Amino acid sequence: MEYAVFKQQIMEQAKRILPQEEGYVITIVDQTEYGLGKMLIINKSDKEVVPGISMEEMYQDFSQNKKSIEEVIETIQDTVNTAFTMIPEIDGTHGIDFRDYDYIKDLLVVELERSEFNGEHLSHGIFEKQPIGALVLYLRLEQKNQLVMARLGRDVLEVCGVSQSTMMKQAMENTIKINPPVVMPVDTNDRFPYFILSNKDGRNGATAITYPGMLEQLRKMAGMDYYVIPANIHEVLIVGKTENAPIKYLREALKQRNREMGIQQMLSDHVYEYSGRDKKLKRCLDEKKKNRER
Repeated sequence: MEYAVFKQQIMEQAKRILPQEEGYVITIVDQTEYGLGKMLIINKSDKEVVPGISMEEMYQDFSQNKKSIEEVIETIQDTVNTAFTMIPEIDGTHGIDFRDYDYIKDLLVVELERSEFNGEHLSHGIFEKQPIGALVLYLRLEQKNQLVMARLGRDVLEVCGVSQSTMMKQAMENTIKINPPVVMPVDTNDRFPYFILSNKDGRNGATAITYPGMLEQLRKMAGMDYYVIPANIHEVLIVGKTENAPIKYLREALKQRNREMGIQQMLSDHVYEYSGRDKKLKRCLDEKKKNRER
């Protein structure tokens, strides 16, 4: 069976066992750019967890490991059941016991997400506002061929008996260990320093801009103050502040990128700047606004 036919059958069967009337929305998202390939994404209206299953791995099970379509569908059903039941009621009676902080602390990670016009979404979980976006706390669950990222509600803090700052600090340490930063230089014929900042996996790599010491490290690499362009949630662009990189062109480039991508991939509508003197990352203001502030 060709892959296209397999994909169509999987979608039809998945929608049969996980019907829209029960709140399921099933899509196939191409995340090849981020090293994940095509993923079967399963949303449910009353769940924070969003399971994702590799289409390529399912096709490999079918074509090479000789699994039937029915067996592949069973894998999807098992994955969804596992993802939705491992995140228990907050009393800890099912799945993971949230009262045992020593157990869950190694599963904690943070991801940088859009904060502009996203307050309702952020308010349901644990997060810390950043100059760009907000760091959101997740539980990272790895299984055979899937990665499940589960948001944690604020009541987990009380159940665990741990402060938000302690939990976020642990999550940041885990995130850096799992996904160390990757800085990729871009050749501009010496017109200005230009780097792409992401992480090892390329997934939610923009989070690396919040790693402790990262802003200062980028300042040393650039040899000057720089602009930060939030290209999307997976990467940010670092551009040295020179006359060869006018801010108005950078703003227009970001605006164009944001027009071409889905809202879930967007991180910010604004360009930011880092000052080595102030050691601060802040939003770039228009010249008129700067003059009013002086």
